[in-house]
Parts: sequence; C-alpha cells; structure tokens
Amino acid sequence: MEQRTELLFNLHQAERQVADGEAKLSRQRELLDTLRASACDTSDAEYLLGFLEQLQALSVADRNHILRTLRLDDTRAPERIWRGTRDQIH
Repeated sequence: MEQRTELLFNLHQAERQVADGEAKLSRQRELLDTLRASACDTSDAEYLLGFLEQLQALSVADRNHILRTLRLDDTRAPERIWRGTRDQIH
C-alpha cells in the first residue's frame, strides 16, 4: 500500500477512535453525575474517567501525528514535482 494511502487509512481510523473516545467520555461523565446525585460512591467511576481521559489523549496525539506527517508530505510534494520537471527540461 502506498505510504500516503496508508496514512489516510490510518487517519480515518484515528478520527473514528477519537470520536468514539469522546462519546465514551461523555457517557462516563453522565454516569458519574448520576452517581454523585444519588450520593453513591464514585471512586471507581472517577478512576475509569481518568483512564478514559488518558486513553483519549493518546488517541488525539496519534491522530495529530498522522496529520503532521501528511502535512509534511504535502509541503514536500511541490519540491518533488518541481525537481522532477526541472530534471525533464535539462
């Protein structure tokens, strides 16, 4: 698989993972609020929320790394095109 195609595929997966993570975080926060409102022990729910937040940070970092890699590739593309064109002229 071409590197750019693979990066785009990975970006799609990473975007989906970030979106799923946001949904899980939202749901966990709702559950935590419900537990607090019911005066229940929230320690396990708070621990899980912290874990999900750390996992989400890793997912976002992964997605951002892919985006940076794609942008770096895009910024080099004109140079490669110019160099190729220049080589063909000479």
